Amino acid sequence: MNQRQRDILLKVVKVYIETAEPVGSKHLLVMEKMGFSSATVRSEMAELEKKKLLAKLHTSGGRVPTAKGLRAYLDMAIDPKSLQVKSVPYAMYFGSRSDAVLYRVVRILADKTDAVAFFNLPDGKFYYQGLANLLAKTDISNSQLITWIKMLENGGKLIEFLDGLDLKDQIYVGLDRENKIPELKNAALVAVKYELLPGFSGYLGVLGGLQMGYLRNIFLLKKIMEDLGLQRYVVNLPAEEVYLLEQE
Repeated sequence: MNQRQRDILLKVVKVYIETAEPVGSKHLLVMEKMGFSSATVRSEMAELEKKKLLAKLHTSGGRVPTAKGLRAYLDMAIDPKSLQVKSVPYAMYFGSRSDAVLYRVVRILADKTDAVAFFNLPDGKFYYQGLANLLAKTDISNSQLITWIKMLENGGKLIEFLDGLDLKDQIYVGLDRENKIPELKNAALVAVKYELLPGFSGYLGVLGGLQMGYLRNIFLLKKIMEDLGLQRYVVNLPAEEVYLLEQE
């Protein structure tokens, strides 16, 4: 891609994530104030389509980013260093309520993202919340949603996949077939590994459609991992119980 094509792709993905609608050259020129001629924008969008970074929908003159286009967007928009996270100090969590911290965190994620939030516990339990977020999305078909729900009901296949990624101190962002799970076709997965105590580890993440707010969700996961390290979700009382603090 040349620089002009990069600029146009970044704008197309930005608008698509915000609106869930195909993006046309007129919108880029008028609303995004791109400093190119209309002929140039149309020509470059056609080139991006040839490169399979954009796709044209039959129902509209606009285009939407493909999974390949979204990967190119993420590679341009995200500094790999921003995906690194610090390990949570073991000393911050003790007692029998470390799992309660994660229940609180996943509720925050479900409330503040546009996806399903999930985590698993070392004993094999898998918990998720936020299906209503997916029901509100126009880019997710009913058949896709049913497939994802069936996978989440078990959770084991997703955790097995994450186990194979070696995610220590790193946020994973996977699109479509990158996730290597047939059920996650056309899905976006953002996840991180946590370890609150020796042997008490698992994964925390969000699952949604390709029209996900990637930058926001990555930021939230990273912020939550940092807050876990700063003990912002728990307070240790004399009885060595861990109680949840409500987020303002």
